[in-house]
Amino acid sequence: MEALGINPLQLAAQIVNFLIIFFILYKLTYRTILKVLGEREKKIWESMEYSDKIKAEWEKMGKVHTEEVGKARKEAEMIREEAKLAADENRQAILTEAREEAEGLVKKEMAAFEEKKRAEEKTLRTKTIEMSTLIAERLIRDYLRKEDQQSMVDEAIKQLDSMKS
Repeated sequence: MEALGINPLQLAAQIVNFLIIFFILYKLTYRTILKVLGEREKKIWESMEYSDKIKAEWEKMGKVHTEEVGKARKEAEMIREEAKLAADENRQAILTEAREEAEGLVKKEMAAFEEKKRAEEKTLRTKTIEMSTLIAERLIRDYLRKEDQQSMVDEAIKQLDSMKS
């Protein structure tokens, strides 16, 4: 071995030193290192299990969320349809009310117009009678003799008396 440049005494001392250091390290740190490695491995496994659990929960929540979104969309569609129907009913009620109000106003205005028309006709008749009376008085005064006037007055009185009876 010496030919290889290895000193057997030195090799033996190094082996003994290695074994002493190995024994000391084994007694002092090996169990601690194994314990730390075991704890680390345990934490890694727990983290992986937790990750799988979270992933499964996440997928479950995703499904639930998708279902809830679907339900919410259906509910929103139903609410929209109900609101649309209510708006149509409300619009119809407003239109009916407006029509009735307009018809009432038209009837009221027509009645007022008819009343005004009757009043105007009555005024016109009264004025026509007054004018006719004035014209008749002037004609009678200017063109008839006193005896003819008296006979006309007597005849008118008889007609009035016959109407009263």
